[in-house]
Amino acid sequence: MPRGPREVEADWPYHVILRGNNRRRLFSYPTDYKRFLWLLRDASRKIPCAIHSIGVLSNHAHLIVRPATATAMSELIKSTAQRYTQQRNRRRGASGKLFEERFYSKRIEDDDHFGCSQSYAETNPDRAGIRRPEYEWSTLALFTGRASEVLKERFAEWVTPSSWYLDLGETPAAREAAYRRWVRLTLEGKIAPAHVEEITRLEQPPAGRIRRPNGSPAW
Repeated sequence: MPRGPREVEADWPYHVILRGNNRRRLFSYPTDYKRFLWLLRDASRKIPCAIHSIGVLSNHAHLIVRPATATAMSELIKSTAQRYTQQRNRRRGASGKLFEERFYSKRIEDDDHFGCSQSYAETNPDRAGIRRPEYEWSTLALFTGRASEVLKERFAEWVTPSSWYLDLGETPAAREAAYRRWVRLTLEGKIAPAHVEEITRLEQPPAGRIRRPNGSPAW
C-alpha cells in the first residue's frame, strides 16, 4: 500500500537522513562529496529551506533543515539527490536508483531534541571510527571552532547557525566552547536524541539522559 504525502510543518526543524539504496555506497571519492555538497548548496539557494547541520559518510548523509514551506524540504532533497544520481550515473555509464525511495525525516520537538540531533548528525563520522579533528564533510569543526579556512569557505553563506546554537553563548568563542562540551557528552553516551528508538535500526546511537547545555530557550 503506498504511503501518503509526508506531513511537514513550515518553519520547523527536521532531522533528515538520506541513505543509499540497499545501503550501497553513495560517495567514493572526495570529488563525490564535493559534488553532493555543491548540489545541496545550489538547491538551498533556490528552495526556501535553511540548512543548520551536515554530516556525510560514504553511504548516507545527515541534515538538520528548517523548511519555510510544507513542500520545501522534499523539494530540496529531491533536487539534490536526483541531480547527484544523474551526474554519478552519467560519469559511470550506469543507470538506476542510487538513493532509497523515501528519505527519513523526524520533526525536532524542542531545544534538547535539537541539540542532540545536531550533535548526532555532526559526530556521525566519529561513531563510524573516523576520528579526525576536522572531518571534511561535516559541519562539526565549523561549530566547535576547529575549522580550517578551506572548510569555513566550503560552508560559508549557506549553512545557517540555528538559534539553539546561537543561544549557547554571547560570543563565538563561548558558543564554540559550550558546543564542544555538549558534543563530548554525546560521544560519551551521556545524552541521546529523543528519537533514538527510530534511528536505532539505522545506526547505533548513544544512550542516556537528555540534558541541556545551558538554560537557553528553544532554538
